[in-house]
Amino acid sequence: MCRDALDSPAIASVAYALLDALVVQSSRAQSPAMLDLLLQPARLSAIVATLNDADLAATLRPDARTLLVWQACGKKKKVDSRWGPLTLAGANARGPALRRGAAASLDRLTVHEARLSLLLRLAQTPAGARALVAAGLFGMLSKCHYIDLRPDDYAAAAAVVNDAIPSASTRYHHMIMPVLRLIDAVVAELHTSDRQVLVQAAEFFAARRDWALAMLRDRLPTVTVPTLEQLKVLTGILAQVAAADRGSGPATAATVQWRPALLGLLGKYGAPRQWLPRLRPTTPAEEARQQVAANVAAGGKLDARARVAEPT
Repeated sequence: MCRDALDSPAIASVAYALLDALVVQSSRAQSPAMLDLLLQPARLSAIVATLNDADLAATLRPDARTLLVWQACGKKKKVDSRWGPLTLAGANARGPALRRGAAASLDRLTVHEARLSLLLRLAQTPAGARALVAAGLFGMLSKCHYIDLRPDDYAAAAAVVNDAIPSASTRYHHMIMPVLRLIDAVVAELHTSDRQVLVQAAEFFAARRDWALAMLRDRLPTVTVPTLEQLKVLTGILAQVAAADRGSGPATAATVQWRPALLGLLGKYGAPRQWLPRLRPTTPAEEARQQVAANVAAGGKLDARARVAEPT
């Protein structure tokens, strides 16, 4: 299965999912055999090396033929040049080119998420987290160009809620969240026992200073659930790195540069009434939940007014 995950793109996501399931079953049965096999240095290093997947960047840049097919379908809304299909929903009736583009994008992201799910599972054990660091996890993530491809305008995700062609922001969220969760899991597992992990994590974010600051400064006119999720994990990682180093080590020195941006977030999100009115949905599911919440809130206000109006 490891060979299929590494060498067979057509079934790589299935192979990673099976390995993930076997690790879960092995853990429940308190049998370390499966975990030991995956944590062998050569095998784990080969999996970690696949994190530097150049094809992932292409998922944020749909080919011109896909956009032409979409525009030829008679859609009136403007098509952002950064958009492209993430799922196959609604794509079957839009021509062979659109189906091929949708399948390619879906395959790349599916493999990426399945791979990171397996690594996250391993990182949630002390032995797995140590093995990932030894396999060069942070060094490999430092080479991943797709991490830096954060779309400039996350408001575009709220402009058109669409299942067939979601925004580049939505696809980037699927790409970056597994990476952030993996770093968070490794730091959480080892921050009290391996100070070198703190240094490597701090160096990773320092090397991507512009990317991290763009996320922390959060200068977008609207608020979305994906941006909040990314900020939650990122600030959690930086807090763990700084707190575990007790304010004097090299990891803390590297995180001092984030303090103004972190204080800015506190001022922006400290009071929910300041940002909840600007919360915008990015998926049909989020739109439906927001509508339900609005209806419930409106119903509560009407009931309160009725009670006030009742004669005493």
